[in-house]
Amino acid sequence: MFLSRTTNRGHPRPQIGYLLTLVMSLTLTLAWGGPLPSLWNANAPGRVLADARTTLEARASLRQTAMEAAAVLDGARGDFEQRGLALRELSVTDRAAAAATLAADARLLERLAASASAKREALRSYDNTLMASTRDLGPGGEALRPATWPIVELLKLYPPPVGLRSDWWPPDAAFFARGAAQLEAAGLEAQVAAATEIGRSTYSLRQLLDLDTRYRSELDRYAALLNAQRATPPPAPGVGRLALAATLTVLFAALLSYSIATMLDGRRAAVMLIGLGALALWYLPAMLPLALLGAVLLTVLIACRPALAAVLPLASVPFYYRPRTVGPFAFPLTETLIVIIILALTFRGSYHQIHWFRSGRAKYREFLRHERWLLLAGGGLLLAGVVSVFAPTVADLRTASREFRRTLLEPLLWAIVTLVLMRRKLVHPSDLLRALIIPATWVASDGLVRWALGRGSVILEGTPRLIGILPSATALGAYLGTALAAALALALAAASAKTRFSAAILSVPLLAATVLTFTRGAWIGVLLSVVTVLLARRAWKILGLLTTTASLGLGMISVVAPSFVLNVLRIGEGTAIGRVPIWIAAWNTIRSSPVLGLGLDQLAHVDPSRYGMPQQRLMTIAHPHNLVLDVWLQLGLLGVVVITGLVLRSAQSLWQARHQPVALATLAILVDLLVHGMVDQTLMGGDMIYIWWLVFIVATEYRCNTASQHPVLSEACDSLPATRECVGVSSA
Repeated sequence: MFLSRTTNRGHPRPQIGYLLTLVMSLTLTLAWGGPLPSLWNANAPGRVLADARTTLEARASLRQTAMEAAAVLDGARGDFEQRGLALRELSVTDRAAAAATLAADARLLERLAASASAKREALRSYDNTLMASTRDLGPGGEALRPATWPIVELLKLYPPPVGLRSDWWPPDAAFFARGAAQLEAAGLEAQVAAATEIGRSTYSLRQLLDLDTRYRSELDRYAALLNAQRATPPPAPGVGRLALAATLTVLFAALLSYSIATMLDGRRAAVMLIGLGALALWYLPAMLPLALLGAVLLTVLIACRPALAAVLPLASVPFYYRPRTVGPFAFPLTETLIVIIILALTFRGSYHQIHWFRSGRAKYREFLRHERWLLLAGGGLLLAGVVSVFAPTVADLRTASREFRRTLLEPLLWAIVTLVLMRRKLVHPSDLLRALIIPATWVASDGLVRWALGRGSVILEGTPRLIGILPSATALGAYLGTALAAALALALAAASAKTRFSAAILSVPLLAATVLTFTRGAWIGVLLSVVTVLLARRAWKILGLLTTTASLGLGMISVVAPSFVLNVLRIGEGTAIGRVPIWIAAWNTIRSSPVLGLGLDQLAHVDPSRYGMPQQRLMTIAHPHNLVLDVWLQLGLLGVVVITGLVLRSAQSLWQARHQPVALATLAILVDLLVHGMVDQTLMGGDMIYIWWLVFIVATEYRCNTASQHPVLSEACDSLPATRECVGVSSA
């Protein structure tokens, strides 16, 4: 029981419920003050803001040097057209000297145009990084949206592809280089024509340089506003909001504490709390020595309790956009955990080396035999990733290699570790579901507390949307939707009444937070996952009641507030940019490289006007908002084939084991990921990819067998302590 003083064996144990309530209340209360690291946009093109500013200053200095060298052309010497016509009146000897002088002056313009182009590129990178930093402010970034429109209007004055002015053509460095070459070696008439063209183009060059100066001025003005917004503390909430937040904190803390104490016995709950404490000690402190102490403690704990290696990375998924900084570097929490896990398991393997080699070889041969299809698929993804990193279409090798590490390599390492731990009966599939549902419930509860304080939402298209600790409402909806689908499936299908009740109460904050994100893809994904669960269980009465209730509710809302239905349920539009134009542009991009795609995370680094990609301030399109198109663009045809095979094989295995609650909950997660992935990004990223691997891992455990027939699952459930209740598997 929740506050039981003794175990089933009669031994006394701590009041774990009181301890959990205290810990959960403390962590939710700390969320009010925002102790988590600052947001960080994983898809932001270019470098971090400081690096972008440094690069811009360096290139601005080069352009200034080139302008000072070309200052001699400000007077009559800059009239290339007149000087070119004067060549006809000179003797052959004087003409050669004058043409050489003209060519040298054209070379000055060539260097000026080249340095200006380099500075313009740095300006665009600086602009993109400023917008990414604005998005990372969360709700605070909404106040800066009006300040972006002067930048928009200025950019329209540029010629394509940056702007809309097609009535003038600014010369580039190559143009002046060709003119200089003609002045140096061509005949008289060609020299006169080259000088005339250079003379007529110098006005356009000066106009372009003036636009660059104004562009830099607008960006500096915006950067000052951004820094001021960062330094501005959020407004203090009123008494009513504080009371509501305090009530929600106590309610959600008790809810989470009850669920954890119900699902775990005292020893497992204690290990979990110690593990979370060590993780927080590594993750939260700004002082690096204190953080390193937490990393050491976490390494020792994982070496002693290797099951934490399977659950901690999955539990840290929502913190992906709030990295652990180490000096000038920033690493997602999942990435640092993979390194800690490898160190911990290496230490454990070295300590038990003789035992592992003597008794484990046969088991690992069996492991390779049973899991070969999943390991082959993982190898196929790595191969597709390697090919995409070195594809000729890659515009930013640094970004591609970073995404290969975070999206493909590290999640695959975690999946292999988790599979090995399952084979050694140290981890059960239900543990992975807990590692998804409970942290997601904490994130939902934290978001609702922030919402109560007036700090956790952003207004888009006139609708306040919950974002919590994530960078956007869409990201929050995608994450919470998977956990909500699993929790609802367990609430409907779990074998134990206690588990069904725990899953049901966990669904309450998950459902409230998912609704408040106003992420329509998450709504539809969760709805269809519930429908899938009901169809699998042949719960026709519940399905009919759900359909009738939804129809009546939608009908009533349509009568009372028709504008709300039109604004919220309008398919094909969202976050001010319609999906259909993005899909068309993504398809045009794929057609340019159908086999290899663009490379990992390269869509934000290509010219959007080349493929008709819609863009808007604060919302640079970094992915095509479609699962198939996203995989195709990033991993090419090989990636599409591998992912398709994994999904079909997993869906088949989970459907065949649908009478098992854990398999059914995992199937619900898969349906939600697929449905939501049709209108957003739910796979190719360093966060949600771990949830996909959860699905693939659980599917291998239920492959063509039920839990009672599968040797590993049956042994795992039989070996559970009597005080523990599996999610969906009764051990009573």
